[in-house]
Amino acid sequence: MKSETVLAIFTFSPVQSFISEARRAEDLFNGSAILSRLAYAAAQSVGAANLIYPVAIRKDDMPNKLVARLPADEAETILTKARDALIGEWHNIAADARQSAGLDSDEDWMSIWQRQVIQNPPWQVFWACQPETGNYTADYREVSRRLDAVKHTRLFAQSEEDGEKDSLSGQRSALRTASKSPKTYWAEMVKEKRITASQVKPEGRERLDGIGLVKRFAELREGRQFPSTSTIAGWDFYMQATKNAKEELAAYRQELTNLKLYRARGFDSEFPYDLDLLFKETLTTKRMEESYGIKLTEKELVPAKNRLNILVKKVGFEPSPYYAILLLDGDGIGKKLDKMKGDSENGEAFHHRFSERLAKFAQRTAELVEPSQGGFLVYNGGDDVLLLTSLQTAIRLARELAATYEKAFDGLIKATLSGAVLIAHHLSPLSRALTDLRRAERYAKGVNKDELGNKDTLCVALAKRGGEPLLARSGWNLLEGFEEDWVAAFRDGKLANSLPYLLREDLRVAEELEDDATRALVCYRFKRQAGEGFKQEAGSLAERWLDWTKSMEGKLSAPSKSEPKEVRRKAFEEAVNWLVIARFLGQGGKE
Repeated sequence: MKSETVLAIFTFSPVQSFISEARRAEDLFNGSAILSRLAYAAAQSVGAANLIYPVAIRKDDMPNKLVARLPADEAETILTKARDALIGEWHNIAADARQSAGLDSDEDWMSIWQRQVIQNPPWQVFWACQPETGNYTADYREVSRRLDAVKHTRLFAQSEEDGEKDSLSGQRSALRTASKSPKTYWAEMVKEKRITASQVKPEGRERLDGIGLVKRFAELREGRQFPSTSTIAGWDFYMQATKNAKEELAAYRQELTNLKLYRARGFDSEFPYDLDLLFKETLTTKRMEESYGIKLTEKELVPAKNRLNILVKKVGFEPSPYYAILLLDGDGIGKKLDKMKGDSENGEAFHHRFSERLAKFAQRTAELVEPSQGGFLVYNGGDDVLLLTSLQTAIRLARELAATYEKAFDGLIKATLSGAVLIAHHLSPLSRALTDLRRAERYAKGVNKDELGNKDTLCVALAKRGGEPLLARSGWNLLEGFEEDWVAAFRDGKLANSLPYLLREDLRVAEELEDDATRALVCYRFKRQAGEGFKQEAGSLAERWLDWTKSMEGKLSAPSKSEPKEVRRKAFEEAVNWLVIARFLGQGGKE
């Protein structure tokens, strides 16, 4: 008998690569917002009554995958209309962004725009259907298999992109008119259209293609502006200034007003400027011209420099030039959905409850990631989260999100988050930071998993300027008290700054030692590098540190693939790296 309904999965791409084409935090934020709006348009077209996942349709933070039950004889029509709705929404967003930018155009300009945005939009849309058999679990596996086959067999034409390339992707033709080079065109547009340096860098130093223009000028979240990486790096300092140095902050604000700098954060009456102006190195003639498009003399900058020095002295510390990016992802989602057992009703009920728990986690994430606490959400899709935070907030917030995720699934299935925290300099290219972040996420996932695919691991990557990131992994449970115990010990001078490096040298010998001898050596080194009155506590920290290494050995061990000595060496190396990270945080993220 022919089934009257089908189980359908609808999805589109690219996702990560689209978001990651970014030179500034606003690009990340707008890229995520665009994806959510496209998914929202498709979901509305499919209809909430037909959806199994997600459990609710919302404009912001929609996943790019929809699961639906559809009438068999209408499924292709419904899914085709969903694709058309998605592409139509893209065209609407693009038209609004183009109007907002108000740029000059001619036939050549329109040719590039039409090719990149209208004729060959970046979106690849896929779907697959499976007639329902009465066994939801089996049907879901089959439709997932069919979807994978569709993705691997469909080919998409590549358009020819000639001439000077854009600044975001480095692969597509930059928008230009026939009589001007891209550099000249964008330099003139920024100047003539009064486009601020926060939107496009002046003097042709930034050139956008059609897709980059949409990202940069789309206004999708009620006029909300996403802060720059410099603002996020300076956030901890700024919060302290608003509490303990109000008069000094106001005086500095007045000096900036006198310089007639544009107000990137006009919504904040207390300090309406980008927080890069809290860093002394911003107050140079070169940076003023490059970042603010204004030519000032050193003499003209002196009053502002003096006021900033007074502000820093009052606050008691300088702002850290580092911020953090968090990327967290639910472990083994496919494995967990494979646990759908029994008949169709039970399998679907499990999937529905699983979807509800993801929605619950997304709601709690939105509550936990608060700008007032230094957290700024980019994407919140339920099983994956991308956000930027101030330096001192990062690891604590990551730990809270991991605990919240696990708690959301209590009583249903054991589910954990894994992912990465990248600590990056606010002036480092965002594209490189995102590449390092993805690498750190893969590194976090490169540990053993349980039968449900749970890895339960965080990797922190410390990316100082001019070098490769330092990587350290850990189970979440061992990060409890990280700030209060490890970071504070270095901040308060209870552990010497030289400890990580001396310990690293010691452990080159320890690789050949038995466990008891290694324990004695580590305890000796901790106590030797401890301040007076902290020797006993240092011994306790040494024991905890050794437990940390043992835990990582368990996560890394794979007898068929790795030598025990290599696993041990790797665990020691990463445990030392945790001490380096704790010291860096304890010093306030100073260079």
